[in-house]
Order: sequence, then C-alpha cells, then structure tokens
Amino acid sequence: MSTLFISGFNDKNTATMSPGRHGGADYRYDGCCGIYGYMDFGRISVDTLTLFGFPLNQQKIRISKKTSLLFNEISDPDSHYKTLKRCEELCSKLPLPVINHPSKILNTTRDNIPVLLKDIAGLTVPGTVRFTPLSPEDIYTEIDRAGLAFPVIVRTAGSHGGISSILISGHDDLDKLHVYAFDGSAFYLTEYVDYAREDGLYRKYRIVVVGGVPLFRHYLVNNEWMIHASSREFMEENEHLMEEAKTRRETFDEQILPMVKPAIDEITRRLGLEYYGIDCNIDEQGNILVFEVNANMNILSNTVKSMEGQLERIKEHIRELIKNYATT
Repeated sequence: MSTLFISGFNDKNTATMSPGRHGGADYRYDGCCGIYGYMDFGRISVDTLTLFGFPLNQQKIRISKKTSLLFNEISDPDSHYKTLKRCEELCSKLPLPVINHPSKILNTTRDNIPVLLKDIAGLTVPGTVRFTPLSPEDIYTEIDRAGLAFPVIVRTAGSHGGISSILISGHDDLDKLHVYAFDGSAFYLTEYVDYAREDGLYRKYRIVVVGGVPLFRHYLVNNEWMIHASSREFMEENEHLMEEAKTRRETFDEQILPMVKPAIDEITRRLGLEYYGIDCNIDEQGNILVFEVNANMNILSNTVKSMEGQLERIKEHIRELIKNYATT
C-alpha cells in the first residue's frame, strides 16, 4: 500500500526552488500544506504527484497499482482554484479514499467560512465579503453595500502571513489603501473584533485538527492586533508572557480543550476535512473568536525548540490518520 501526496502549481503557474534535504533541489509550491516535505513516514510507502491547473495540458497521470490513498496537499482555494478543479476531476475518476478532498477545500474561502460555521455555540466568525475593487473608493463603497461595521480588515485574496492586511477605522484612512495596486485582484473585507484583554495585549491560539482530534500547535501574545511568528520577539522581552505560553501549552488538553471541543467538533463536521488548522482567540469562558480556519496554515515547519514536542505529536497523528485511511 502507498499514499500519493498531491501538490500543484498556483493559478499563475509558478513555483519556487530551494535546496533539498538530500543535496538536490526541491520545488516549493505555495498554497499547499506541505505535509510530505516535513515528515518522516517510516514504514509508510509514499509517492508524489504535481498537478497543473486548467487549461494547461497535464502529462498523462499514472497511478501505481499499490496506491491506496490520496492525500491532497493543495489547500488554498484563492490561489489554486484551477489546480483544485483538476484534482477534483482526478479524485472523481479513482476509487480511492481522499484526505482533504479538493471539493471540500474549495469551500474554505474566507468569505464562505462564516457561512459554513454560522450559529455554532461559543463561536464567533466575523463577517467577510470578497470583491474586486478598482480604486480605494471602491473599498468604502463595498463596505457600505455589504453593511460591514468599522473597523474593517482589508487584504488581497490568496495572501497570507498578514503581508497585505490593513486595518481601516473609517473614511479618514483612505490614504492607507494606496499601497494596493488595484490591478484586478480580488480582495477580502472582514469585520474586525477587538480581542485585547484588560492588559491591552492580544492572544492567539493555533489549533491543528487531525482526524477529528484537536491538537495544540502554539500560543502567541503581542501588543498589536495582528499576531504572527514575529510576536515571539515581544514575548521574549516579557518573560511572564513566555511563562504564560508554557502554561497554556502544558494545560491545554485538561483546561482549554474540554470547553472548546464541542465547537471544534461541529467545525470539523461542517468542513468535512481530515486535516486543517484554526487560528483563534479563546477567552476565559471558552468562547472562540475565529481568525482563520483552513488547511493552508504553516503547521509542521519549525525553528523553535520548545515546540518540537507538540509538532512530533501532530506528526504522529498524521501518520495514524494515513494508516487508518489507507486501510479503509
């Protein structure tokens, strides 16, 4: 039995190259969750397939007779729509189980997540709309049309890591929007919910769900609303925040998970994904404020020694997921 990991080019048909682990060169595809490149599968037999998006010609795909499972790593419906549609076609032709079926991934756009996850108890998912503005003024017109309340987060579709995100508080912030090219790219507008605690700081959990099991990935604190890996620098300057993160990591399963698991179970049921991540804030009562829910998060790459334990735990759950699906 063998697992076939499927990645793909983005809709611009581009990829990047980097040095490989074994002395050669590896292609790196954005918009793919990168399981294959970060894991040791031990005795699990694995193979890879790279897809092009429509309407490019795809070299004839040959599937080994030993293949018993497809693991779709293509995970960004904004940047990889064409490749996901090709993957969807491939999956429809093969009588094999699929982890993260492309049809399910296509449902995880930022504007569709609030629709999918509507009315889950203990869960807040801010309203989001997608549209294509041609000028800064168009953004304000769409905010009014959609009935969104300021402040609003503006970002280009398909971008990650906060690289295109801007928070605007009203019409006086028009000049902030001139950084965008307005070249026909799609944008997302998301209502901002203030989640600072009494100390004025912001906190974010990243939870990974593998085979329905919620697993702690990390916990970050910052003095700004947009939290990413660079927030560790702020935490390292404040030793009590490093201790807070350590406590959250060590007590997550016993103290936090029982409060949030019913909501996460319902998220998993509605998404239909076997592997995905949740970026969120969780308050002291266990209420979840969603920032992102998708399969495209940076999960397995790591430069922080203290995270090695939980990442190995996540990998072990992925290996178990593959074993279980490969034998169904």
